[in-house]
Amino acid sequence: MPTKTKKSNQKKVNKHYPIKILGAVVCVAIIVFGGLSIYHIINSSPKKSVDPENPNTAEVYAEIKEDEEGNVEKQDVTDIKDLMDEAAKKPEVEVAENGLKVPVFDLAIRQNNGATSVIGKITNFIEAGGSCTYTLSGVATKSYTVGILPDPKYTVCEALVFKNGDLASGDWQVKVEYKSKTAGGVSETQTFTIQ
Repeated sequence: MPTKTKKSNQKKVNKHYPIKILGAVVCVAIIVFGGLSIYHIINSSPKKSVDPENPNTAEVYAEIKEDEEGNVEKQDVTDIKDLMDEAAKKPEVEVAENGLKVPVFDLAIRQNNGATSVIGKITNFIEAGGSCTYTLSGVATKSYTVGILPDPKYTVCEALVFKNGDLASGDWQVKVEYKSKTAGGVSETQTFTIQ
């Protein structure tokens, strides 16, 4: 009788053997499929190319798009670094009759989630020690004098940030004036609306 018990146990083990094999095959298939999926994702991502002669060049990404008819078109999409490098090309510095450098301004206004931010930067020279005065007019007139932020490419005025409700509803105009011992000037006026 003990011999029969061993045989019946062996039969039970052998009965589960195909299920174990099937389970192992399914696991291997999942691993292989997952690996192939990851390989496909990595290789279908936009490709980068950098000029080996100049490692500081911007990366260009090849973006492949398929239209509704299944036609494939390839576009070059330039990395943000290239755009920043282009913007960093500074124009000539003009000197006024009073001997002060005339700033060239880039005044940006952003409105997001009820907040409004204004930031001015001077794109044609870099210096520290000056100040910026933002003047807002329209519904009311307000002035804010701020310092300069350290930046390796520009002279950047500290930003103004108005939370929802800080400014009355209506149209506002803003300009920024820069003053230092060696430079001075005022930006063009820009308009924005508070709802």
